[in-house]
This record gives sequence, C-alpha cells and structure tokens, in this order.
Amino acid sequence: MEIILEYGSFLLITGCVFGFFMAWGIGANDVANAMGTSVGARALTLFQAILVACIFEFAGAYLAGGEVTSTIRKDIIDPSILSGSPDLLVYGMLSSLLAAGTWLLIASYKGWPVSTTHSIVGAIVGFAAVGISMDAVVWNKVTAIVSSWIVSPLMAGTISFLIFKSVQILILDTETTGLDENKDEVIEIGCILFDVSFKCVLSQVSFLFPVNNNEAEHVNGISAEVTNISQPWEDGLNFFLKLVDSSDFIVAHNVEFDKKWFGKGRLPKLNKKWICSLEDINWSFQKSLKTRPSVTDLALSFSIPVWNLHRALSDCFYISEVFKKCDNLDELLLKATEPRFLYKALVSYEDRFLAKNAGFRWNSPVQGAWSRKLTTDEAKNLDFRVEILN
Repeated sequence: MEIILEYGSFLLITGCVFGFFMAWGIGANDVANAMGTSVGARALTLFQAILVACIFEFAGAYLAGGEVTSTIRKDIIDPSILSGSPDLLVYGMLSSLLAAGTWLLIASYKGWPVSTTHSIVGAIVGFAAVGISMDAVVWNKVTAIVSSWIVSPLMAGTISFLIFKSVQILILDTETTGLDENKDEVIEIGCILFDVSFKCVLSQVSFLFPVNNNEAEHVNGISAEVTNISQPWEDGLNFFLKLVDSSDFIVAHNVEFDKKWFGKGRLPKLNKKWICSLEDINWSFQKSLKTRPSVTDLALSFSIPVWNLHRALSDCFYISEVFKKCDNLDELLLKATEPRFLYKALVSYEDRFLAKNAGFRWNSPVQGAWSRKLTTDEAKNLDFRVEILN
C-alpha cells in the first residue's frame, strides 16, 4: 500500500501510457477487422472508415462499454484474494495491459487479425494464475467468456449465411454505340432481378434509348432508326432504377465495361456493390471452362442453348439460367464479394503462358505487364510469383 501512496502519480502515468499503447493496438487491429470488409468492398473509403470508426467506437465505449469494463476489472480475478496487497493487483493489471498491447503490435505488424478481448483476458488470467495462484482466477466466469469466443463466430456465420441466402441480385447488361464512354452512349439496358435463395427470376426489364447513330450496329444489331420509334423508355429507366433499389448486389459479366457508363448523361451512378461474373466468380469447378469465360462459354458448359447474343436482356437471361443450375451459388457469390486487389504477374517471356492461363491480361489494365484482380487466397495459390499493385 505504501508503494501506491508513494508512487501513485508515476503508476497513474504509466497506466495511461500503457492504456494509450493498448488503444493504438485496438485501432491498428480491431478497427481494421471491423472496417476492413467495408473498405474492401469499396462501400467506404479509408478516410470515411476511419471517421466512422472514431465516432462509433467512442460512442460504443462510452454508452455501452460499462458492463464489459466491469467484467475485465473485477470478474476475472477474485479481488478478495488481493485485498491485503493491492499493489500486486496494480502491477498485474499494468503487466497485462502491456502484454496485450505488445501482442497486438506484433499481430498488426504481421497482418494477423486477432481479438483484443482474447488478448487482455488471456493476459489477466496468465498474471493471476502464475503470479498469484490458480485459485485467484474466477474460472466459471472465464469459462463463460471462452465459451462466447466459440459461440460468437458460429452465430455470426449462421446469421451471415441466412442473410446472404435472402439476397436479391440484379443481373445487368448494356449495349452501347461504341467503346468510349466519353463520346459513345448506351443504346440498350437489360436486367433481371434474381432471388438467390429460390434461384428464380422475380422481375425483368429491357428498353432502348433513342440515339442518332450506332456505330456498333454490326455487333448488337440495333439500328439507330429503330431506337427512335416512339416508346416509353423513360418509364423503363424509372422501373430499372426501382429494381436497382430492390437489389443487394449488381452482377454484370464485364463490370469494368458496364459500370463506366453510369453516372454519365441519362444514367445516374449506381451506389451498389458490383460483382463481375467474368472476374470475381471462380468457375474453375467446370474443368472445360477458361479462366475468364464468355457468356457463351458459361451457357454451353451448363447445357444452356444459345440462340441470341449481344442483346442486353438475352445475355442477362443466360447468366440467370447458369445461376439456376449452380449447386453452390450462394458460396460462389459470397466468395465473389471478398476484397480483390490488382496483381502483376512476375513471369518471364518464356513463361507468359502461365499468366495467360491464369486469366491475367497483357496491357490491361497495367501497361507493359500481365495483370489481374484477385483475392489474397487466389494470389497465394498461383504457380508463379505476383506483385500487388493496390
């Protein structure tokens, strides 16, 4: 007790320093865990994620953190055992704080997502069991805490699975007058609202925009003259936007192409998560498929007859029919929502076929290199070295 009275200020400052160190670790690891999916899905920018975390992490700690703080403070260790030597409790808690903070520092440096709760509880139990006695630990309380560590991921996974099973996706395709979004324009939009759980089409729409010229008529077969026949394309556009609002994700077979037309001219920006059925979905379970299969390749591999191509709604129809025949559709789509990063293949000229066979493209989007967007796991499973670019 005398030590606490004599060095109280020093112990208080030390506790604050260790607390700030622990808080830094929470920010570097726990906040990154919580916000990583939002940033990876491009729902939030890094700055927005930090701002949201600052506000809500503080609000949660201030408004609802009292019970957890109380458990950490006095329910893991029996305080009565230390009533005669409170200085030992102070030393132990400072040691636990420093140990947990140090572990978070190491884990964050290595890129390991770990739990700060696991860290601090383990540190306190270790200090009490080794530094005092096994009887100092309130084992029934610790058992309940550890049980929650097992139940939590199981419950979160189950709830996530059930939510994802109720997902509705909008299968979207566009036909345009050319490839340049700055001078060409969208001539047709087709989309299908598709329920993942029931694997069924809920609604669909296709409409033409009036244009003066269509240089891509030889591709899509749509003449500019036909587009100027009187028809309620404004109503079609409004209904399309309602389907967008009803969906959870937008699926397109070439997101890089289709997405760039929205936010220009008559088309508003679509603030939804996009999934590319060409790049993001792993179709490798179909051994006859190329790494980046065309709509025709996909349809034929699932024994779906192909009779009409390069019209927006027909391409959406083929994708919806493929989805109906996928036994593991929810798994494929869930995997497709994982964050993807741009990688460059580090292969020699002689080994360029390795990159090509893995779906990497030359000069697109990185000039002078074979590049492709992949998840971290997909990049690790390649037969050649890669370099992450963003």
